[in-house]
Amino acid sequence: MLNLDGLTVKLVYEDRKLVEGSTRGDSNEGELITHNVSAFRNVPLSIPYKERLVRTGEGFIHKSGFERLKDILTGSDGMVLRFDSFSYSASLGRTGHHYNDGIAFKFKDDTYEMVFRREEWQTGRSGEIAPVAV
Repeated sequence: MLNLDGLTVKLVYEDRKLVEGSTRGDSNEGELITHNVSAFRNVPLSIPYKERLVRTGEGFIHKSGFERLKDILTGSDGMVLRFDSFSYSASLGRTGHHYNDGIAFKFKDDTYEMVFRREEWQTGRSGEIAPVAV
């Protein structure tokens, strides 16, 4: 199947309210996105379930959303191959954040030659200062 270039999102609810939204990141360190979750369509900020509930899913923007944002339109960046047997897939187990029943293949990236002219420093939204090549 084609792979959507999305974002794995973990939502944590406690006492009926969303208390945390985060990304998987590089599988070791993600990013807190609790303040951004309200912009996601179909993600409730409160639920009728009172106990702690953790849900993980894929967040992505449709191409029409990119057009409205006047962003760059992108297609698929790869494929995910999965087994078509539920019992065999279940027997493969899972890690802490995903099942082991598939293999992802990324298409080769386009490469471009660039010229480094200078370095500028930019402050991120968390206050972290990072170098940017120009």
